[in-house]
Amino acid sequence: MRHFVIASATDRLNERKWELTSAYLKIIDQFDSDLFVYAYCTQGNFQFVLLTTKREEGNVKAFFESMHEVVVKMRMNPFFYDGGGGGGGDDDDGGNAGGGEEDWLATSASFDAKVRRCSRVLG
Repeated sequence: MRHFVIASATDRLNERKWELTSAYLKIIDQFDSDLFVYAYCTQGNFQFVLLTTKREEGNVKAFFESMHEVVVKMRMNPFFYDGGGGGGGDDDDGGNAGGGEEDWLATSASFDAKVRRCSRVLG
C-alpha cells in the first residue's frame, strides 16, 4: 500500500515544485493520519520523496539536504558511473548507455550505504 501512496504523491510533487522556490517542499501528501509524504526537488530536477509515520520537519529537511549533497558529490566524481560501454563517450546518449545514471544510483552499493548513513538522522 505504501507504494501506492508514494506513486499518488508524485503527481502532487510535480504540481508543488512549480509553486515554491525552495528545494524542500515539506509535506506534499498525507494518507489517513499516520503516513506523511515529504518531497525535495533539486535545481537539477532530482526528486527525493520520503514516506514516514513521523512528523519531524527538521530531521526530514536535514535528511534531504544530506542526500542532495551525496548525489552532487557522486555526480561530480568522474568515476561514479560506468555506462556499460566505457561511459563518458561521444555517443548520442551522452555516455549513458545501458540504462542511465538513475538506474546506476538505484543499484549502487556505495550509494545505498550513503543513503543508510544519511537516514540515521531520521531516527
